Amino acid sequence: MLDISPDNRYIIYTEETKSDINNNANLFEGDMSHNTLMLYDCVTNKKTIIATSDDPFEIEGFGKSIDVNVSNAQYLKGKVIFVTPAWMTSNAIMIYDIATQNIKLLSPGFDYSVTSSGSIKIESTTVLENRGRVGYDIYYDVDGNVICKSDYYDFK
Repeated sequence: MLDISPDNRYIIYTEETKSDINNNANLFEGDMSHNTLMLYDCVTNKKTIIATSDDPFEIEGFGKSIDVNVSNAQYLKGKVIFVTPAWMTSNAIMIYDIATQNIKLLSPGFDYSVTSSGSIKIESTTVLENRGRVGYDIYYDVDGNVICKSDYYDFK
């Protein structure tokens, strides 16, 4: 289990499935292992697939995700925030709206954390001509709106 909502209604977890190249459930040698990020509603007893390696989701403006290898997923005010590999140099910080079942890119970045005020802090980097690679943080509200961006700092 990765997280549970404060009211104990939603459980966020991952499942590992195996399938052959034709995506048939099968446990023969050489099968591919796939990760699936799941949401379980304890009130309705309904399981929902948020994202799966079997069917990479489209990241608007960036193409398809590489994999669903979720190491960090969290419930926050009716949303599920998670990290998934997306590009060679960065992860994608994604947000899934439970009510609408929409998934969207919050921001490229390495990881995220939720602040005590409930905003989402994303750690990212860029390259500046006069400084090289630098880090910066972007803060979002739970609806994906930018609250503010930090000054650049030396990336370690």
